[in-house]
Amino acid sequence: MKRLPLLLLALPLAAAEVCPPTAATPATGTTDGLTWRSAAHRYAKTKFCIADAVSIAARDSGVPIEWPDAGIDQASLAGNLSVQFCCFDAERIASGTLRHGSPLQAITVSTHIPDEEGAEGHNEGYPDLIEEDARISTISIRGTLWDGERPLRVDLLLRCSASQFAKEYAYQFTIEDRSADKILVEWNLLRDLRARLTPSMQTTRFAHTFVFLSPTAPRESESVIEIRGPGNQVAGRFHVGGFTLSETAR
Repeated sequence: MKRLPLLLLALPLAAAEVCPPTAATPATGTTDGLTWRSAAHRYAKTKFCIADAVSIAARDSGVPIEWPDAGIDQASLAGNLSVQFCCFDAERIASGTLRHGSPLQAITVSTHIPDEEGAEGHNEGYPDLIEEDARISTISIRGTLWDGERPLRVDLLLRCSASQFAKEYAYQFTIEDRSADKILVEWNLLRDLRARLTPSMQTTRFAHTFVFLSPTAPRESESVIEIRGPGNQVAGRFHVGGFTLSETAR
């Protein structure tokens, strides 16, 4: 009987910053009660993380935010929001649009974004998760969102990985939820894999881990994460890179 590689991703999942607060070369700005910040930090010699944050002056109701370059497709803010990503081979600064308010007002901001070589440029394949060049995508979402009725204090850490395990491939998803308020998390890549494969599962106090084995090689894919409140209204929708079956239909 095969032993699924659950322990390989038993990496530290404590509620710590994915990207250190000492991240260098921040881009910042303030306008109409909105403050934004984008920064990058270099790990060792070869990896980078990115940390983006936005906050509003008014905290009694939701303020719509759209900042695609920061992974925020849409969010309703009731305070501060921090979105952090790790890890990338390279990063660069891009000029893009941040929309906020009702009606939405657009401002031009500078954002640190990944500058990867892309799936075809990866020569490392899908090594073991304990290797330095392991294929792991991480996103941290922390702050206070608004679900239409109440503030939602969110503290999420999500990891998606793909690795080769014997003659098969292992896909692993971990959702760590330390949020002060009850939230619902929907992750499209995890949902799609569960519809096709039966995972091995591991649950701790804060984290749920799902491992899938398949002979089908992975492909890189943009994943969408939705956060909802008790009323099932979307308070935030985010995107981050991930991995799924190469044969999985979009």
